[in-house]
Amino acid sequence: MKITVAAGVLKQKQKLLELPEHRLMIDGDTRLKSSCDMVKRYRDQQPAIAFALVSPSIMKDHKDIDTLTDNDICNAEIVMKSAKATQDQDHQDV
Repeated sequence: MKITVAAGVLKQKQKLLELPEHRLMIDGDTRLKSSCDMVKRYRDQQPAIAFALVSPSIMKDHKDIDTLTDNDICNAEIVMKSAKATQDQDHQDV
């Protein structure tokens, strides 16, 4: 799938759902805060992402798209809360 097509579809769905038009964030070797920001961005944009993934312009080239389950999202939120607590503790120790 071309990134430009996917980004355009996501932007359309964000407008339709009246969500902020943010690009998704990609995690790499990074700091904990960046990973937390990435998960938060995904959670905030999840309706638009799900909507975009079933768009005909995406589905025509990719029939087998892996998505996160409700359990995956729940686990990500638990990890994010734990990471934030760790980050908050680190700031208090300084």
